[in-house]
Amino acid sequence: NGGGDGDIDNSVSVNGIAGGVPVAGTSQYAVLSPQVPGLDFNKTSIPVAGPLIAGQTVTYTFRVTNNGNVTLSNVNIDETLFNGATALGPAIGETRTDNAPTGDSPDTIANDGVWATLGVGDVVQFQVSYPVTQADIDLLQ
Repeated sequence: NGGGDGDIDNSVSVNGIAGGVPVAGTSQYAVLSPQVPGLDFNKTSIPVAGPLIAGQTVTYTFRVTNNGNVTLSNVNIDETLFNGATALGPAIGETRTDNAPTGDSPDTIANDGVWATLGVGDVVQFQVSYPVTQADIDLLQ
């Protein structure tokens, strides 16, 4: 039975006979760890040669791992750049590592940067291209 706090109550009884005399064991209580959701996130960019110029494209890679012990839902990335622009456009090259049990990380809409479900230990990775503007370059000076 559930204990309501992430624990599981486990009643155990053991019976036997020793030398013609009945012997009974005692009940035990087993404790499981509580639910601990967790995400690991990593963002990298593909290096560009030389100084940035307006119109050049920077490609970012986003990697999200469910490193908790419960399945997560509606996992999404929302990023705003230093200039207030939203960096996330359509995702490209989405890949998924669906570790055992398989099939527990379905995606409702492919390449939208949102995952309906991300199972424990599963990884989603995708890339997004961002066109650099002159305003971006001016702000970095």
